[in-house]
Amino acid sequence: MPSSIRATEEKASRRSPDKHGGAARPSSKVSIDELSSALNSLALPDDEQEPVNQFHKFLHKNADLVDFVANVIDPSVSNQQAAHIDLDAYVPHVQRFCARWQVSKRAEQNHLKLANGLRNIPCILLQNPTRTHDMAFDDMVENTATLRYLQDSLDDNGLSLDDVIILDAIPLLTDRDLYRLSTDERRIALFEASELTRRFIRINKVSVIVSLQCATQNNAKYDGISSFLRELGSSTKWARMETVMKTSIDGRALYVVQGFHPGHIIRTYKPDLRIKRERILQNILEQVYSPYAEWISEMAREEFSKSRKRLDCSANKFLNDLERALAAMQKLEALQTTVSPDIVIKGKDTRKQVLRVMKLMDNARSILEAN
Repeated sequence: MPSSIRATEEKASRRSPDKHGGAARPSSKVSIDELSSALNSLALPDDEQEPVNQFHKFLHKNADLVDFVANVIDPSVSNQQAAHIDLDAYVPHVQRFCARWQVSKRAEQNHLKLANGLRNIPCILLQNPTRTHDMAFDDMVENTATLRYLQDSLDDNGLSLDDVIILDAIPLLTDRDLYRLSTDERRIALFEASELTRRFIRINKVSVIVSLQCATQNNAKYDGISSFLRELGSSTKWARMETVMKTSIDGRALYVVQGFHPGHIIRTYKPDLRIKRERILQNILEQVYSPYAEWISEMAREEFSKSRKRLDCSANKFLNDLERALAAMQKLEALQTTVSPDIVIKGKDTRKQVLRVMKLMDNARSILEAN
């Protein structure tokens, strides 16, 4: 382990609880030299380094959302597989971050649950979590206006929060957490948090992001974040124009659908402006996600049909077996076997039990046929 990381981690291990509660902070301030050394040591190993000038603003490569859906999303939908992403390679990085910055276990679990969407469906990028992120998951959603808005919007388009990967540009750190840190500490925390997002995108080969945050573009509040995150910002201007930015990561194309944070709608009290913004954002979400909703519905219908066939085959086999057993019992109906003067086995008693089961199975067959 680099000595600079060991030094900063030793400082992190001696944190003292904040008097207001919540995430703790390092017990002493980090010097500028320590900050510079720590940031340098956090660079990826040579085999993970990205080419120089890998990320640029490809303004001349902007795409129209309608064309993007027609040429990129629609042709790829039919080749998708309905499988959730594999978080195994990502979880250790999250756990180390949470231990270093004393993020609660509940917040860690909620972050991973939001990130565990279906593979290859465009993910949604928000800004950073609210202070409700350490509640139980359902309570967090219910008490977070942004997540409620997305839940309703996805539901309108035939999807759910479970279907779509939802990331934060600056995960696991609320504004309250950041305000409690010194300037130098905040820079390190922001860099490490933003690196988590970049690492998730690289590990899972994310190719399409719907960006609903503009805070990471040119905001001094987030000074210190990975330069990569600044390429994933959005703006209401580009959202109104339904623009898709194109960049690349590890030689792969990375498309950033321009949107804006739902807070621009939720916190707008002018009815006309609210309606206008609502239409813009809903139109973007509908264009991106409705093709996947139709695909998921078709996959669900196919899976239901397969399950129904398997159930029908099993039920029919069982009924046939019972019918054969009944035929055998009929041959024994009039017979009785005397084992001894005190023990007599009557075939018709067994037959009654079989008939009772047959009646139940007939009812089951009727239910299957009705459905």
